Amino acid sequence: MGRVIRLVFAAAVWCVFFNCSVVYSENLNGLSHLESSVFLSEEEREYLKDRGPIRFSVDPSWAPYEWIDESGEYRGVGSDYVKLLSGKLGVAMELVPTSSWEETLEFVKAGSSDVVPLLNRTEDREKYLGFSSPYVINPAVIVTRGDVSDLAGFMDLAGKTVAVVKGYNVEDILRERYPDLSIVPVANNREGLRMVASGEVFSASAPLLVASLVIEEEGLTTLKLWGHDDFEHRLRMGIRKDDPILLGIMQKAVLSLNLKESSRIFDRWNPLASKGIDQGLFWSIVVLLIVLIASASGVAYRFVRKNDQLRALNRELAKAKAALEEGNRRLELLSKMDHLTGIANRFGIEEFLNRAVHKARRGTPFCVAIGDVDHFKRVNDDYGHQVGDRVLVRLAEILVDAVRAVDLVGRWGGEEFIIVFDDMVERDLFPVTDRIRRVISESDFGLGRPLTVSFGGAAFPAEGDLSLNDLLRTADDALYRAKEDGRNRVAIETPIVVEKDDPVP
Repeated sequence: MGRVIRLVFAAAVWCVFFNCSVVYSENLNGLSHLESSVFLSEEEREYLKDRGPIRFSVDPSWAPYEWIDESGEYRGVGSDYVKLLSGKLGVAMELVPTSSWEETLEFVKAGSSDVVPLLNRTEDREKYLGFSSPYVINPAVIVTRGDVSDLAGFMDLAGKTVAVVKGYNVEDILRERYPDLSIVPVANNREGLRMVASGEVFSASAPLLVASLVIEEEGLTTLKLWGHDDFEHRLRMGIRKDDPILLGIMQKAVLSLNLKESSRIFDRWNPLASKGIDQGLFWSIVVLLIVLIASASGVAYRFVRKNDQLRALNRELAKAKAALEEGNRRLELLSKMDHLTGIANRFGIEEFLNRAVHKARRGTPFCVAIGDVDHFKRVNDDYGHQVGDRVLVRLAEILVDAVRAVDLVGRWGGEEFIIVFDDMVERDLFPVTDRIRRVISESDFGLGRPLTVSFGGAAFPAEGDLSLNDLLRTADDALYRAKEDGRNRVAIETPIVVEKDDPVP
């Protein structure tokens, strides 16, 4: 039951953070993008100028992430990101069609394609691909029929059949971690979920977004989704390993993505975000329940005669229950938000950091940057605390817009903010944070004068043992140095790391 609750919470998070208006235009081949913030070296600019289009291949059947429609057009989340990154870099990106995911991987191995826009990093793929930082993260779920209960994870499926798309990294993970599973390779997630619904297999593994979309489109309402902690989909851009200049360029482009851009894309394709609570529907159901109780005999007779209507009512009741559960999850989210700025508060930040530390000790590094508004006391003294509050709210908006969807922005206290950069190494910390610093210094806060922020940053490496307190203390020391060196600058310090003798189990 706890896993199901976490799944509902994950869905609520997606709805809260991606429930915004779609901005879609005919500019940039269909997607309106924000200002370019990809700073390339002279060598990289000359490289793009001299080379032809960047060729890419995709999974032709992985909606809503990406797919090729009947007219041969590339669609989905990946399509919008490709258009966005193409515009940021000012370079054409050309689709090289394939008939399957396995063929896509063979194409990039053979050099017929340069880039795969969305895929998980695996040890085998690292032999021929370099990877960007992740820019799309989605929980993985187990899909079963509705009569299954008390499923905690894949460990409870020993001896049972699990449908997995052939060639996906999930197959390797499950075969290695759970050898007692009976893996059934399928062509795509849609086929796997159909097999679960028909009873051909006991379960299937799929990303949350994909499973939600397939269930909705296929009407597979008898299926149940289970959350688990075994793995999640951390999608990156894969670039041919024999082209290090292109790898560096695409990494910079991915790091330039921010939450506003990602929100536009996910609001367009995310089936969960489009399912906002219909208050009118909810209260209509409540009234209907009262009517049913008051006139049970007459209504029951009519509904017994019309089973299809009864099933429809049950579906609406289930929606109402889900709406109430989502409301409770949103209350939990509010407890982790700063009431002034609407971003994460200290409690939410610490929870996110603890998860980041856990992942770092298993191989996924992260970075933090603590920012402090320069001379903020003067703002309060000269304009009053109400204006000071508006400045902090505006600063929070700028920070959220400047980071990726996988990162966290929080209010550390007073005029101090913190950014947690997921899956980032130290060499990327300074350029990304300095870009954010410049954006702030060039923004209008309605004061008639510039507002600047000093940043101190530190990295939590994947290969060493480091406490969270040591990491934050190092970032705070770096912030102090940035202030001492003149403010409106970024300082990075490297924590003292003790090498681990044994790997984390």
